[in-house]
Amino acid sequence: MVERILTTFVTGFGFAPNSPSVLAAMNASANGYEAHEIADLLVSFVGQCGASERNCIYLSTPMTSGRRYLGQTADRSAELFALNCQHARQVAQSLRMSNESVVVIDPTWLEQVPGWNQSDYHSLWSQVIERYARRIIFINDWQYSVGCSIEFAVATRLQLPRIDQNSSPISRSVGRKLISRAAAEIRSHNGDSDVNAEKLDEIAAKLA
Repeated sequence: MVERILTTFVTGFGFAPNSPSVLAAMNASANGYEAHEIADLLVSFVGQCGASERNCIYLSTPMTSGRRYLGQTADRSAELFALNCQHARQVAQSLRMSNESVVVIDPTWLEQVPGWNQSDYHSLWSQVIERYARRIIFINDWQYSVGCSIEFAVATRLQLPRIDQNSSPISRSVGRKLISRAAAEIRSHNGDSDVNAEKLDEIAAKLA
């Protein structure tokens, strides 16, 4: 299980899972870890594979939430997740092709970790941003995603450059307004008690 998770995780950094550096790191890291220790393992593992600290581009993208989900039924969740991932991977590939020396972190490749909930993934990617990112690119409609909004708050706290998909900077105040408006739009579709809208409002309040 751990080997499979490591493989999908490192793929998101653009590293070939069968490269000598990855295989060596895999052999040194994959043994003796329990599920609750996987986050620490993943964060250190990519460094062993060649990711430089504070020198990567992190791609913040909606996955299990976002604008695509507005007004949709639960039976379309898998389809919408796949569309979000497909779009993010296209953007990541374009960035890698334009500058082959830059490591682009695409979080969509990590498969489900047994026993994890959304807060575990949020914590993992926040750690990745803190350790490896030099700037963050936010996929269009990022503000509808709780995970992306958390990542915006983390990047703001760290004073990392925050760029939209069109290469325009996103200031703290602009990001806060986008998140607040997204929360309001989600409520208009799903009602005042929507959990994601509440979380977005909490994030926006902390950015005020």
